[in-house]
Amino acid sequence: MKKIKICFVSFLAYPLFNGKANVVFGGAEVDLYNLAKKLEESDKYEITFYVGDYGQDHEEFYGKIKVRKFTYMNLEVYRSFGTKVLRHLNIIKEVMAMDADVCMVEAYNEMLGWVALIPGNLRNCKTIFRLAHDLDTDLSDSRSKGFLYSRLYKYGIKNADSVVSQTEIQKTMLMKNLEIDSQVIKNGFFLNEGINIDKKKYILWVARAQGWKRPELFLEMVKRLPKEKFVMVMPGENELQEKIKKMATLYTNLKFINYVPFAQIQNYYNDAKLFVNTSEYEGFPNAFVQACLGKTPILSFNVNPDNFIYANQLGHFCNNDMESAVGFIKDYNTDKLRVLGQNANNYVKSNHDISKISLQYEEIIKDLVK
Repeated sequence: MKKIKICFVSFLAYPLFNGKANVVFGGAEVDLYNLAKKLEESDKYEITFYVGDYGQDHEEFYGKIKVRKFTYMNLEVYRSFGTKVLRHLNIIKEVMAMDADVCMVEAYNEMLGWVALIPGNLRNCKTIFRLAHDLDTDLSDSRSKGFLYSRLYKYGIKNADSVVSQTEIQKTMLMKNLEIDSQVIKNGFFLNEGINIDKKKYILWVARAQGWKRPELFLEMVKRLPKEKFVMVMPGENELQEKIKKMATLYTNLKFINYVPFAQIQNYYNDAKLFVNTSEYEGFPNAFVQACLGKTPILSFNVNPDNFIYANQLGHFCNNDMESAVGFIKDYNTDKLRVLGQNANNYVKSNHDISKISLQYEEIIKDLVK
């Protein structure tokens, strides 16, 4: 039986394959990585994963997954005009050589357009686009990213063969803003067993060093709750990280960690008695799923997609009210942790099991290539 050739494109996903690569990645990369790893278990697919340039070989194998790089695709290293030109030439070269039946892209970037434009037309390669963020549904600020960038993204999302949203809210926004229909598929994860609630110790915050993640709100909680233990994981070497790291030294009840490899980060969620999200906006954060995998309840300031926190009784949505957040923690106890933690475990098994999620994508793939 001929295998279906699937390629994934995600520039920052390389550290998920190679834990020695100290690269900051987000939920979009984890989504595609988990799906690729699950599909790898089947003999029906041949999988290629395209990533950025972090000094690795041009082509590597991790299990049965072929990992190829876009040379010069690393904006932190290759900043000159010359390497920018070479980067785009290499992108076009690699995309023209793509030998795939289906290509999947997630997040707002120019690759969606290149894939839909070149292999989509030259080789009838079908494109699946998965939204990573609520902002992916709106083109209003696309020109701020550059003319070519915005035009490629617009062309890509308008010409994708299948579009996948994370939430019902994204599905509604996408139809309202761009008149594009989409299928809602939740983030998929490999299930985690053996969590001991009695060993949970601290309140956890995990996010990249970006302003819209609002880490200052977490520090304010640390300040107001001196008897609680807190852990803050904040990858991303920039001015914001340096600022927050310096401020964190003022609190003896806070442990600040620069970076944790993907293979180890779940352990932090497993040991946390509460996970805090302070972001101004998100799509559906993978951090929420990882918290639930660890039987860890959630306290969120401004993100509650499809009202899932209250609909599943997973914790507290404070609606940007610091007093409400602090009050929830002061009233928090072992009994609440047990109930909410078990709710979290039940929720993730019902909604985010990669074994079930992958079947939904396989149906899309089957329909596209039949």
